[in-house]
Amino acid sequence: MRYKLSLFLVVLILFQMSVIPFYSYADNQSIVANGILKSETSWLEELSSFISKFIDMVQNYHLEEPDSIETNEELEDVVHFSTGKTRLIQINCPVNIEVYDEDGNLVAWIENDELPDLDTVLSYGINYDNEKFVYLPSDGNYTIKMIATNKGNVNVNIAEEISFEGVVRLINYYDIPITKGAVLLADIPAYTKEDIKKDGASTTIYKVFNKTDGKEISLTNEIVGEDIEHEYYYHIKVRSNDEMIGFVSGSGSRLLGTYALLTAYPSKEAVFEGWYENDKKISDKREYKIRVEKKREIIGKFRKIDNAD
Repeated sequence: MRYKLSLFLVVLILFQMSVIPFYSYADNQSIVANGILKSETSWLEELSSFISKFIDMVQNYHLEEPDSIETNEELEDVVHFSTGKTRLIQINCPVNIEVYDEDGNLVAWIENDELPDLDTVLSYGINYDNEKFVYLPSDGNYTIKMIATNKGNVNVNIAEEISFEGVVRLINYYDIPITKGAVLLADIPAYTKEDIKKDGASTTIYKVFNKTDGKEISLTNEIVGEDIEHEYYYHIKVRSNDEMIGFVSGSGSRLLGTYALLTAYPSKEAVFEGWYENDKKISDKREYKIRVEKKREIIGKFRKIDNAD
């Protein structure tokens, strides 16, 4: 394919050199070339010359076989870089995030739910479910530092993804207790060459530590296989009890272990009473986050204010 493209480019360049730069349409009888009128016959002569050059070029064009990818380190690096394999790390908790590469360079940074200016090639930020996330390439070693800004629980979700295939491996750490100022570290090693070349999930060993007390955190669950895309995405259905006085957002399918942010928007004539599931009230907060572990249907209930104008 590379050689076909090269041949096409050579032909295009030759055509541009022979015809296109010199001619622009003037009328049905003549062509303007550098300000001089040329007859239609002259143009046909030029076209004939171009065709002859093209035939000669094709007859004398020789293809050279590329070096073997296995023995060409430069090509091998390109293959590794463009495998389409990546890791998506999502973090839910009251923490600031710092991501460092293997040389100790700060390559991603989220502080107080804001993204300070940083010269980086990584994709990271805060998604619509208010989850902090970062995409890490498979050929690099990274350390994610999580600094607690308040007391609470940390949830870490690591998803290995392959382009056009989706998630092939999923690792979750649920409910890691933290206090303000505590530091957690997530070790995200590079794939081996074998893992990069092969299909499916990697054999990479991920680790999460509580740096404050020096303990390694045990993972909650790990799932490997092609069935993740079909069996471990759960639909969260969110609806209003009365769309005339209030509406809600948050419906959608999400991966096991990630979070859904539910938001209620009462009209001026109504108040929000709470979120209900199976006729039981589960929260009265207008913004409510739930961890996705199964299919759920949640109703946001609104009540019209008596004598509202």
